[in-house]
Amino acid sequence: MKASMKTTLLGLGLAVTVIPVAVMFAFIKLMGADVVRAATSEFRGASVENAKRATLDMRRMCEIVRTGETNASDAARAAILAAFAELGEPSLSKAASDIPTRVPGNPDSESIKRIRLLKFGKFTADPNMPDDDPQNAVARAVNRLKDRLRCEMAVYVKTDDGLVALAGTGPASDGKRAAGAVIPASDDSPARVSIFRSGADASRSMDANYIPLASPDGEIIGGIYFGLRRTSAAELEDYFKALKIGGTGIVWVVDDSDGRNPVIRISGDSSAVGVPVADDNIRARADFFLKALAKAKTLRGSEVAVDSLSLPMGQAGEAARLVTYAYYKPWNWLVGTMTDEREFQAGRADLAEQTDTLTRKIVLAGAIFAATAIGIAWIMASRMSRTIRALARVANYQSRGDIAAAEKILSGKSSVVAEFDELFKAVLLMARSLTRLISALKLRGEDVAERAGRISETSDTLDVIASEEAASTKNAASTGSKILGASEALNKNARGSAFEVSRTLDIARESGESLRLLKNNYDALTAASENVAGKLAVINGNVEKITGIVTTINEVSRQTNLLSLNASIEAEKAGEFGLGFAVVARQIRRLADKTSVASANIENIVRQMQSSVNSGVMEMDRFGAKMRQSSKIIMETADMLARTVSDIEAIGPQFEGIASGIGELSENARRISATMLELSDSSVRARDRISEFRAAVKSLDAVSVSVLEAVARFKIDGGGGAK
Repeated sequence: MKASMKTTLLGLGLAVTVIPVAVMFAFIKLMGADVVRAATSEFRGASVENAKRATLDMRRMCEIVRTGETNASDAARAAILAAFAELGEPSLSKAASDIPTRVPGNPDSESIKRIRLLKFGKFTADPNMPDDDPQNAVARAVNRLKDRLRCEMAVYVKTDDGLVALAGTGPASDGKRAAGAVIPASDDSPARVSIFRSGADASRSMDANYIPLASPDGEIIGGIYFGLRRTSAAELEDYFKALKIGGTGIVWVVDDSDGRNPVIRISGDSSAVGVPVADDNIRARADFFLKALAKAKTLRGSEVAVDSLSLPMGQAGEAARLVTYAYYKPWNWLVGTMTDEREFQAGRADLAEQTDTLTRKIVLAGAIFAATAIGIAWIMASRMSRTIRALARVANYQSRGDIAAAEKILSGKSSVVAEFDELFKAVLLMARSLTRLISALKLRGEDVAERAGRISETSDTLDVIASEEAASTKNAASTGSKILGASEALNKNARGSAFEVSRTLDIARESGESLRLLKNNYDALTAASENVAGKLAVINGNVEKITGIVTTINEVSRQTNLLSLNASIEAEKAGEFGLGFAVVARQIRRLADKTSVASANIENIVRQMQSSVNSGVMEMDRFGAKMRQSSKIIMETADMLARTVSDIEAIGPQFEGIASGIGELSENARRISATMLELSDSSVRARDRISEFRAAVKSLDAVSVSVLEAVARFKIDGGGGAK
C-alpha cells in the first residue's frame, strides 16, 4: 500500500513529536525506578551509618564517664593512702583485745572475739573507743576523709574467721555502727575477694574500692574500703533515655552485670525498663537481646553489629526495625539503637510520587507539542503536495520525450517554498540543456558511429597480432625454463664435483699423514731388529765361550777318570791298606762319569742354543732387509701422494671457479626464465586487453546506434523527432 506525500509528511511529523515524548517517558520511568532504588539504598545506608555512629558514641560516652569516675577513684585512693601514711606504717598490735562483733543480718551471730587490732604507727584502730574520742586518731582520719572526698569508708582487720570492721563512717547493712561488722571467711562477695587485690566493684550507683594493707614482712593483715557515688552514670542513663535517633529511633541498654540474668536498663518501651530479659513479654525482643548479647561479646575493638528485628505494632501488625549494637565490657552493658525502617520507606514513597508527577507533566506537554506539529505539518504538506504534483507531470512529459511540453509547464510555475522555487528553475534549466544536448547528439551521433566502425576493424587486426605474439612468447618462456633446468642441474653437478675434490684432497692429506706415521713405525722396527741382532750376536759369542768351558770340563773329567783308575790300581797293589783309598777312587770315578755326562748334555744344549741364535740372527737380518725395503716403498708412496695432493690442490680452485661460473650462468638462466615468463604473462594480458578493447569498440558501435535511435524519440522546439 502506497502513501501520499501529505500522509507521509503527517506521519513523519507525528513520529518526530511522539517518539521523543515516548522515549522521554520510558527514560523517566526507568530512571525513576533506578533513582528510587538507589535512594532507598542510600537512605538505608545513611540510616545504618548514623545508627552505627550513635552506637559508637554511646560506647565512647560510657568510656568517658568510666574514665572520669576511675580518675576520681584513683584520686580518692591517693588521698586515703596519703592520710594513713601520715599516721604510720600498718601493723598488728602485740596484745589481743576483746571486740564485740556481729554478722550483719544475722542477730544470732553477736559475740565477743579476742583479736589483734590494726595499728598505724602508734595509733590503734580500736572499735571500743567512740568515733568522736580525741584519742581515736584512726576514726577521726576516716571521718575527715569522708567529708573531704564525699565517700563512705571502713577499715578492716584480717582474722581467721574473716574480716572485722574496726572503724567506719556510715552504718553497716543492718543499720548499726560499722565498727564490729564481720565479713565471714566463707563469703565470696566482691568485698572479701577484692580486699586482697586492690580491686573495684562497680555497681549501678556505687563504685566500691578496696586497698589491701600489708605488714612490713608483706603479709596481708587487713584493708581499707571506700565507696563513691556514681552520679555520672545515673546522669548518662537519663541522657540515653531522652536520646532520639532520627524521627522514630531510640537507644536501648541491656545490663549483663549479673552474668546469668541480664536486665533491660533502657528501652523505648517504658514497661520493659528494669525487667529481666527472660521475663520480657515480647518474646521476639527477648530472644533478639540474648542473641545480640552473645554476638556482641565476640566483636573486636570499635566493631558495631547491624541486624533487623520485627516487633508487633498492635492492630498495624509487625514493623521491621533496623538495630545496631555494641558491647561495653567494663560495665557489662549491651548498648544499641533501634530505628523504624518505615522512616526511610516514606522518603522512597515521596520520591516515587514526584517521579510520577514529572512523568504526567511530560506526557501532557508532549501531547500539546504533537498536536501543534501535526497542524503545521498539514499546512506545509498541502502546499508541498501541489508543487510535487506539477513536478511529477514534468517528469512524465520528459520520460515520454516531450521536452517542449515540460518547458511550457515550468515556464510560469513558482512556489512559496524557496527550495521548491529553486527546484523549478533547476528543472527548467535541465530541460533546456537537455534540448541542446539532444540537438548536439543528433549532429554528432553519425560521426561517432562511423569512427566506431573504423576502430572496430583496427581492434580485430590488433587481436590477431597479439595472439601470435602471445604464442611466440609462450614458446620462448618454455625454452627458457628448459635452459634453467639444465643450468641448475649443471650447477648442482659442478658444486658436487668441487665438494668431492675437496673431500678427496682431505682424504689424501690424511693418507699422507698415515704414511708418515707408518714410515716412523717401520724405522722404529728396523732399529729394534738391528738391536735384537746385536743382542743375538752377543749371545752367540757367550755360547762359544760356554762351549770352550764345557770342553775344558770334559777334559778335566777324563783326566779325573784316569787318575781314579790309577788310584784303584795302586789300591789293589796295597792290599788291605788300600781298601779305603779304592772306595774313594771309585767314588771319584763315578763323579767324573757324571760330570762327563753333564758336560755332554750342556754341550748339546749349548750347540742347540747356538744353532737357534744363528737362525735368529739370520731371520733378523732378513727381517731388517724387508723392513728397509718396505720403508723405501713407503717413502716413494708418500712422495707420490704428496705430488698428488699438490695436483689436487691446484685443481680445487679451478673446480670452484667452474662451479662459480656455472652458478652465475644458472642465476642468469633463472632471470631470463623469469623475464620470459613475465613477458609471456604480459603478452597474454595485452591480448586480453586488446580483446576487451575490441569488445568495448563493438559495444561503442552498438551504443552509438542506440543513441541515434533514442535521440529520434525526443520532441524539441524547432523540429520533430529525429530519425
